[in-house]
Amino acid sequence: MATVRGAGALAAVAVALLLLTGTGATYAGWIDTTQVHPDTTVTSGVLRTELVGSAVSVDRGGATMSASAPLLPGDVVVITTSVRLAVRGVAGELTLDATHAADAFAARGVTLGTPSIVVAGLAPGPATADAPTWRGGVTEADDGALVTATVRLPVHTDLASTAQGQLVDLAAAPVSWELVQDSTLTGWHDGEQVALEAVTTDRVGLTVTRTGAATASVTNTSGSASVTWAPTEVSAAPVDGTTDAEATGVLSGLTIGYGTDCSSIPRWQAEAGGETRPVTGAGAALVAGASSGMCAQVAPTDAVALVRMYGARTVTLTTTVTAAADVAPAWTATGEAPATYQVAFPQPTGLSCTSGSYLLLTETPARLAWTWAGSTTSQPAVALWELVTQRTDGSWRTVAQSVTSALRANVYRSELASSGTAQAFKVRAYPFSTSGGVDRSVFVESDTVALLRRDLLDAAVCDGSPQPNTDPAAAPIPGGLS
Repeated sequence: MATVRGAGALAAVAVALLLLTGTGATYAGWIDTTQVHPDTTVTSGVLRTELVGSAVSVDRGGATMSASAPLLPGDVVVITTSVRLAVRGVAGELTLDATHAADAFAARGVTLGTPSIVVAGLAPGPATADAPTWRGGVTEADDGALVTATVRLPVHTDLASTAQGQLVDLAAAPVSWELVQDSTLTGWHDGEQVALEAVTTDRVGLTVTRTGAATASVTNTSGSASVTWAPTEVSAAPVDGTTDAEATGVLSGLTIGYGTDCSSIPRWQAEAGGETRPVTGAGAALVAGASSGMCAQVAPTDAVALVRMYGARTVTLTTTVTAAADVAPAWTATGEAPATYQVAFPQPTGLSCTSGSYLLLTETPARLAWTWAGSTTSQPAVALWELVTQRTDGSWRTVAQSVTSALRANVYRSELASSGTAQAFKVRAYPFSTSGGVDRSVFVESDTVALLRRDLLDAAVCDGSPQPNTDPAAAPIPGGLS
């Protein structure tokens, strides 16, 4: 029996080994499972922000303007940004940081005043504001809250001129929200980067466009700034044969006034001076984008004296116009209005002829006399006076006789071609000299031509009254602005 039991035991072991090893190559196990269904649910907490909206505007004296309005000193850049909170199962700290936005202004040379931050939409709790940053605690009581921050960045009222026309790119310097779990360990956090549209500072601009000989159009090209403008100085530069010293003299001999309406009394007046003369008078207002006319009234203070000293001299008169922004006196812009002024160079007038004589080999020449610029004795500072006579071929040649300071010239019988033939004479005046010589390209002539002939006694005598000088080249130089 024992043997039988032993065999039975051995058979059981063999079966067990077969179950465990199958073919003997691997192991397999019998298993059984059951599911436990607890009556509670375990969930994680929630800590999340969702950006709802952001905007930039400009506060100018209490009026709200678009961010596209160019900034002026004293404006306030207002940044508003809102997030919705999800806070469940945890507490945390919400932070708003506008440091980069403020720094973006400084990087462009735009100085800000003291910024401020106001945050609304949270349940009462601990908060600290150290603008341009803000921090506040949040709990489950703030779940679903719409939190709105208003950041005010005031533009300094005394910006340097270098701050004009600056682009401040707030998209590259975003305002940031951050929500961090209140934990001593590394906790959950979420945040938003708020990229905002760029703003620009204004630029005081002025264009001065010539519209006529003595007129110009003045335009305020500033984006938003009103300006006060005025002509501030006038200078004279020589043209062609005029010298620097003569240009200064011409300017000193002119009375110059400016106005917005040339039919009225000038509101600005040029004062006495040298090469540059200051212009005085109260400025005129001009809003952004508006234009105004500007006209000059230029006249000799003493016309005869100016002609005698500087006849035919030409200068470029340049008027400098300056505009200053009404909100920022340090911001200015300038423009220039050029004009050309020429001193008149009139014709010698009143040409008279007195006959001469020739008796017993004694000659008294015929005498020509004239007036010039209202005087029978004074002549202007010209390079040369010249007496010319007409040849038989119609051309003119110089008579080799000097013209005296008393505005007289002698005609001798030797200057006359033949007895009984009338010969024409006239006077020329040349205002300019070049390199010690006379510039013969500019001249005026007497308005009349005298006729002389040899009489039967071989004397130079007048042949009737002087006749009009019809040569176009003889015309006077009227002078004035052009």
